[in-house]
Amino acid sequence: NEYGHLYSWRMKLREKECNATVRAENRQTGALQTIIPGHHLSFRDWSKIKTRPDMMVQFAHFISARTNGSKVYIDAYCQLNYRPPQQYIKPQY
Repeated sequence: NEYGHLYSWRMKLREKECNATVRAENRQTGALQTIIPGHHLSFRDWSKIKTRPDMMVQFAHFISARTNGSKVYIDAYCQLNYRPPQQYIKPQY
């Protein structure tokens, strides 16, 4: 949840790389729509959001409100210190 990292006195060096895709599912029709974060955020903002799970939840709520209450799925995979990528959060909120 990154809280230990955000509020620590001593910062440890780490390399974290994340990739995420965002999809919205219409509740009535079940149609899936791929969301392009660049249409809603700057590159810098998306770079920060995709490494922080609490911000991903906020972004999912924002997209849900913009798409008339659609279900939002974020598939995020992160690698820490050059280890193999792992699923970072549950894809559905």
